[in-house]
Amino acid sequence: MFFVVVLGNAHAIAGWSHYQVLFLSGLNIVASELILSAIYIFGLWRLPAAIKDGDVDFALLKPISPLFNLSLSKPYISGFLATLPGFGLMIFALIRLGQHISIGRVALGLGLFVCGLVIAYAMSIILVGLCFYFVNATAIPKIAGSIAVDFKSNPMDAYQGATRIILYYVLPVVFISSVPAAAITRRLDVALIALAPILACGLLGLAVTIWKHMIRRYSSAGS
Repeated sequence: MFFVVVLGNAHAIAGWSHYQVLFLSGLNIVASELILSAIYIFGLWRLPAAIKDGDVDFALLKPISPLFNLSLSKPYISGFLATLPGFGLMIFALIRLGQHISIGRVALGLGLFVCGLVIAYAMSIILVGLCFYFVNATAIPKIAGSIAVDFKSNPMDAYQGATRIILYYVLPVVFISSVPAAAITRRLDVALIALAPILACGLLGLAVTIWKHMIRRYSSAGS
């Protein structure tokens, strides 16, 4: 709604047209609901309580990865239905854009979107892992979820200076929605296309390493 109001008085935001921003908004809805439903609602948001109540001990005894068990094993299925308005908004925006969107561009955007979801997951695991260090750290998963969901909404070209560096390379949330949206509806720098899988693989590897360290620390403290 914010972008609708702004675009009612302007032709573009950071070079993004009205319908390009609407497409991005739709993709933001889809990404947010997937992230929250898959890893947060019944997963990472409950990790502090699981640590406090000893439920992590049961996760460690199961013959599956504790990381998967505590973050991805209990998706909020009903939440996935909330992605439908986002898909509808994207389809509407593409129709009103009136430009030819090739299958190749859609495939590229989809691949970049998957990379973005991996990046969101990895950042979440890295941040939420701090719960193993702090008692009753219920705020940490909420902060991590806010970073993954709330800071990706603007067109990536709107960020400049230090903010651009942070949101592109330190907390690379622009890769969750904005980069995939640009790949489908605009021109995208080849360097960003190459950077997306590198960041996804690198951050996921770092997240797994940090998680294993946290789990060992938890096990040592409990023994």
